[in-house]
Amino acid sequence: MSKYNHFESKCRRGCKPQKCYCKPKKCKRRIVWPPDNPDEEQNHVHAPTHIYVPGTFKNFDQAVAAVDWVQNVHDQVPGYDPDESCDYSERISYNPMGYVIHLAPTQDHVGSIDMSNDVSYLRVEGDVSPVKGVGYFHGLANWGDYTDFSEEYNVCIGGAGVFSLNVDCDTITVEGCPSPNYNSLKCGDKLTFFHKNGKTTKHTVKCAEDNSITVYDSIPICKCVQMGEGFVIRPNVNLKMCPKNGCKNQKFQIEHRMEFAGLNLTLNSRLIWGANAGHTDLSYSVVDGKCGSLVQVGKMDWNVPNTFLTNMTINSGSHGTAMLQTFVGCNANLVAQSNPPTQFWFGVFVRNQTSVNLINDAHIDTFSSDFYGSATASHVQAGSKHAISKCRFIDCAVGTYAEQNSHFSALPMFGTSENNINDMAVQFINNELAIKLDTNSHHAMEKIYVVGNTVDLEIDGVIYADINTYASASTGVKNSVSYYSIALTVIVPP
Repeated sequence: MSKYNHFESKCRRGCKPQKCYCKPKKCKRRIVWPPDNPDEEQNHVHAPTHIYVPGTFKNFDQAVAAVDWVQNVHDQVPGYDPDESCDYSERISYNPMGYVIHLAPTQDHVGSIDMSNDVSYLRVEGDVSPVKGVGYFHGLANWGDYTDFSEEYNVCIGGAGVFSLNVDCDTITVEGCPSPNYNSLKCGDKLTFFHKNGKTTKHTVKCAEDNSITVYDSIPICKCVQMGEGFVIRPNVNLKMCPKNGCKNQKFQIEHRMEFAGLNLTLNSRLIWGANAGHTDLSYSVVDGKCGSLVQVGKMDWNVPNTFLTNMTINSGSHGTAMLQTFVGCNANLVAQSNPPTQFWFGVFVRNQTSVNLINDAHIDTFSSDFYGSATASHVQAGSKHAISKCRFIDCAVGTYAEQNSHFSALPMFGTSENNINDMAVQFINNELAIKLDTNSHHAMEKIYVVGNTVDLEIDGVIYADINTYASASTGVKNSVSYYSIALTVIVPP
């Protein structure tokens, strides 16, 4: 258990071990594509049409154009002549249940066209595995309560934090509660390791057994992995979203339900993605792109992990639930503006410039999330609200910063028993400035732990190096207030 975790956690489910043997032989991978013996009933009227790329169509753009064409012909959209099939009607037909586009791992796929129509359901599927897209970071991932709320993510395979990592030359071993099981990994799978100095190294899997992974080259790190260092195993299907018209934005939206699963997704521009009047699901994916960002449209139903190495934005009207999301690096952050209350529970934010940025009356709840090593962990502005029950803010320059009539809160979620109050407490550990409030902003906590911060509290420009020198609920010169029932300075165990 991490030395920063002052709560007793228990493994709540037993997982049967899956036995296999790591055989570090020469990598030989045979990929059959399209898959052998596809389900003969998969294309009937009560299920989505399954499209294989390559196979049904040569590339991803052709598959998207075909789905767009058959839907618009059905909707009798002007300009879509049913007699001008462009070879689409010979391969797929209109299906009211929607479509699944399966992308082969044998090539890099590119999406260069926009999509926006009334398709009922569209799923783009690559390499779906419970261990792909999961952020495994040492000392982080406060996921003990996840299975109380959802069981879509298989913790017996993917594992659950708090994670403990050990690196021995070319072998990584991960312990959790429960520990992950990597037996499904194949030689040739890729992983990216994130080091404390901000650098990354890329590695190729040689073999895996139980909770250990062996790669072909040594990982440049000592056995003692430091907090905030870790890795993500990338899906072996690459999809690059790159608009060919040179526009700054690319639109990929349907009307009802959009799903991306098991993708190593690279964004070369701003991708406005989702469902205008429905739901989205992103799962087991890595979202990357220094010049790109993801703008979420619709209601999120995200209950399994993804890792973001770039920006994600939630605009007004978009909301929902996103659990177990990891944001890594200075290009990665979560931005929300004018959105209804949205759950981003069990998040992991590592070395971001601003991990969470809320503006213009935004509402986010990051219950049981970890913030480590960021310049600013959370910045809320212009009437925004951030609920932070059971969150941990560790080694950040600024932990929480509220200004312009904004608000942080962490009252107990499930009653006011002593155990629940202790369990919901917020931890501020080894930050340069733990809590900052300015201009009619507020901090409402029941119980907080403040440990080793250079400055515990700043209210309207007045600095309190020790929070105990500030009287709870005292109003600052610009009407800002920090409220807490119990503030404890805790001696961190060695």
